[in-house]
Amino acid sequence: MSPYMAGLFILFSRLSEGFELNGLTASASTEYSATFLAENAVDGNVTTGWMSSKTASYSYILVDLHGYYVVNTITIFAGPTFDESRRSDNAAVKLLFSSDPSSPYTCSCGTSPSSVPMGSSFVITCTSGCSARHLIVSKSASLSFAEISVNASHIATNYVQTQGQVVSTPYVTTTTSTASECSVVCFNTPGCRAFSFKGSIGDCQVTKVTGVNVASDWVTYTPSPDDVLLHSQCSMPFHDCC
Repeated sequence: MSPYMAGLFILFSRLSEGFELNGLTASASTEYSATFLAENAVDGNVTTGWMSSKTASYSYILVDLHGYYVVNTITIFAGPTFDESRRSDNAAVKLLFSSDPSSPYTCSCGTSPSSVPMGSSFVITCTSGCSARHLIVSKSASLSFAEISVNASHIATNYVQTQGQVVSTPYVTTTTSTASECSVVCFNTPGCRAFSFKGSIGDCQVTKVTGVNVASDWVTYTPSPDDVLLHSQCSMPFHDCC
């Protein structure tokens, strides 16, 4: 039996057109009061919202997408009923793997307009096709939003998991918490052909060429024979192989 057939097939949904994500949760650097909590920015109600402390020198709201996605657009609504909506201007919008707001970002999607009238909304387009688990909106001042809406797409390919192998020629070597995050590194690496993950220490190696070495404590993930591995279709991060 070939390594492809012997491995565990991990199937992912096909790349979709894009859809609005539901079930988002959020945390923030500060909250102005119990009326303006971070969770209000993702509750689907544009008449509620989040505000940071008025005196904050740096503010952020961190949104958990509860899965890895390619983020297409982020729509942000300014508050219609509170006069703090001017704080939505000039805010940086970035994507992250980690829930740590200080961690390196995978993509910078852009900046909110320099003027955001009360009750208005604006759309940030993430054009680079990066995938992430979290998004962060931040500013070196106070900040507020009524609602954040995220349109995203699933990533798709069929992968075969092979125990006891590591890629022989790594192009990227990094550390990730899970194999899911390692697969996102693969997706964000143009020309990725496979990746290996060593769960005991969180080592992640991504390769652009074929070839593996025997290594008992590694697992390698490669596309199944009937799939074509493209940069835009490297992996849908999985949740049962960590």
